[in-house]
Amino acid sequence: METRRYSISEGEWKVMEVVWRCPGASLHQIVAALEGSGWSYSTIKTLVGRLVNKGLILADRSVGNSFRYTAAVDSSTCRVQEAHSFLSRVFDGSVSLMMAALARESRLTPQERAELERLAARLDNLPAGEKGDDHP
Repeated sequence: METRRYSISEGEWKVMEVVWRCPGASLHQIVAALEGSGWSYSTIKTLVGRLVNKGLILADRSVGNSFRYTAAVDSSTCRVQEAHSFLSRVFDGSVSLMMAALARESRLTPQERAELERLAARLDNLPAGEKGDDHP
């Protein structure tokens, strides 16, 4: 079965974060949560509408007169897809190139370095099909 790909703009991502944190939020609640964004009510309404059209947010009007919005896709799925998209676009799919660039440009703390070493060690212990190296 093919995994569905989602394309989420930066503004849509901020709306998704609110919906993930507050499932069942009304449009007014989403607007209130994004108060510091500088966006108008109509801008946020447009972003919510786009996310509904993309199938990322479900709109439910079963209780009361206003829609309640819940995420149709969990945050981890979207984060993984966004990470893969970024990796593919910017680093030609190479995790090692990305990690080298990040390590070079952002001073890793000893704790971060140790965590990366633990992650690498765990990857070494995974069976071949679970490492992610079976994808082009």
